[in-house]
Amino acid sequence: QMQNIRAFMCAPLWNRTDVIGVLYADSPEVGRFVAADLDLFTALANSAAVLIERARLADRALEAATLPQELREGSRRSGLALLGVHSQLGTRNAAAYHQTVSSGASPGHLAVCQGLLWRGAGLTVDEAVAAAAHVLGVGVLGAAIRLGVVGAVEGQRLLLAVRPAIAEVLAHQPPEIHALASYAPLVEVGAMRHEELGSRLFAN
Repeated sequence: QMQNIRAFMCAPLWNRTDVIGVLYADSPEVGRFVAADLDLFTALANSAAVLIERARLADRALEAATLPQELREGSRRSGLALLGVHSQLGTRNAAAYHQTVSSGASPGHLAVCQGLLWRGAGLTVDEAVAAAAHVLGVGVLGAAIRLGVVGAVEGQRLLLAVRPAIAEVLAHQPPEIHALASYAPLVEVGAMRHEELGSRLFAN
């Protein structure tokens, strides 16, 4: 189907001397955009460029901190899929970072994409970290249910039971990006062993 485009505007996303993406808008209406629209659009592009560069820094730090290849690849796949959905939904900064990740300029780890997108959706920092903790808990319990370790109802009870522990963790100030690190040797060894299995129930 042909797109009915009669007016459009573009603004580059600059990081110092490099263009890291493009912000684009179009309309089926002739003369829809004026100079004032382009000025505002350029300001939005400059703001988006700052956020995207911060996301790229966090992405590189997370890539370096995640040792098992399987966990890195799984996180990248999930992040790119999430960006694709939010690009279609029109979430702020989603399309620009999707372009950055698709070009290979950034890994696109799930946690980084979640942070960028949830900010674009208007969530506060506290709301975003609470959502991230919930998603992590649901993912672990979902795996336990699939493995038959617990049932669905028991899984919900466990999720409610760990809420105080989650709240305690979230009460601490998170580290700066340059201090990002992880120490979960048993998880990492398990993930590396999982990579070598001939038959696997989970992708990662």
